[in-house]
Amino acid sequence: MASTRVAALLLSAVLTIASVCARAQSSAPWVRSFDTKVVMGDGDSRIKARELALDQIKRLAGASAGSVVESIAVLKDERLTEQLRMISVTLVRLDQVKESLAVENGAVLLSLSARATIDSSELERLATELRQDSAKAKALAQLQRENASLREDLKRVSAQLQQRGTLNAADELGQRQTRILTAIATNEGRIRQVFERGALLAMAEKDAVEQQAVRTELTEQVLNPLMSMPVHAQVKSVVRSGKTYNLALEVGWEPNLAKVRQVLRKYLKPSSYWEDASPQKIKQLHFSSWDNLDNRSATDMTPRVFAHLASYKVYAIISVAGHQIELPVMGTYDHSSFSSCESSSNNSTSSAICFFKQGWQEPDILGTGERSRRLVNPLTITLSEAEAAGSVTVLTAMKMVGPTGVVRQTDFVAPL
Repeated sequence: MASTRVAALLLSAVLTIASVCARAQSSAPWVRSFDTKVVMGDGDSRIKARELALDQIKRLAGASAGSVVESIAVLKDERLTEQLRMISVTLVRLDQVKESLAVENGAVLLSLSARATIDSSELERLATELRQDSAKAKALAQLQRENASLREDLKRVSAQLQQRGTLNAADELGQRQTRILTAIATNEGRIRQVFERGALLAMAEKDAVEQQAVRTELTEQVLNPLMSMPVHAQVKSVVRSGKTYNLALEVGWEPNLAKVRQVLRKYLKPSSYWEDASPQKIKQLHFSSWDNLDNRSATDMTPRVFAHLASYKVYAIISVAGHQIELPVMGTYDHSSFSSCESSSNNSTSSAICFFKQGWQEPDILGTGERSRRLVNPLTITLSEAEAAGSVTVLTAMKMVGPTGVVRQTDFVAPL
């Protein structure tokens, strides 16, 4: 009994080692040298004969790589085995090509030798795709039938060319042979495309995932911090003017523009306007379309990040006795409004994404117009006598507007 168990264990070990060796062998490149001869007919050129010889070596290599194909098609699936043989021809890479011409028995012969290499690991990967994707297997079966028909036509035409006939007939057969060789090469490209379709979709899916990850990063590290930023607002004075009252309201907010710049410069090129300024002196930050669009972007993600951010605006809302004023914290401005974004660009067609910091003591409120027409700090809010006589409370909130409207607005709170 003990000897039986030992024998079983030994047999299992031998099978395991054999399986490992088989996998190692199948994953190693398959390399072999071949030579062939092509009899050139009266209408054949050396270039055409060379193409025909190279095609023959590819087919010889594909047929000779049967051991590799059979080690991959372990389930003895005849259809899969035949498809892998056809695929193996498209994977053949030739090098060390040598050719020579000779005359034998009155016929011109082109002799050609080459080393053929097949990437076994790639063949194994494609075999896995065929097992898992019935649509690819069906498309490949159709191409297999077309290939077989083309090969038969090529065989017949080549045999006819070797026979001595009229020059016109040879020329016609030569043209037909060229068309068949072109069709075979096209078929090989279509075979590769069967698998590339999935690869392209996978690349598109990967890109979509990466783009969504970037958008999430922008929301969490740029837009959300702006929305959670405290806003300062304080009544500095009240002046009566007839039956109305003018409130002077000091406002301010301080986004971390250095952090915004740090996050966005991974994808966008910022303006160099404040390149040498300390973070405390930075009043605004902008990213110009001139620097980030129209083939001047560093990566293909740059124009998409710019377009995504440009579709959002963030406002600080000041509310006093039912009167509300929205002041820009982030927005996109065209060239005519660049002075409000302190842009150094002179290009008349560009625009810029701007971020503003409003100091409590800063007189200009950036982003609200040209220098001569900007709102000034403190803000002036005019109340009627009835409004002034009531309970006057200053409240602040933040609002984010996206491509389809208001994305989010925070609750109104009394400013700190």
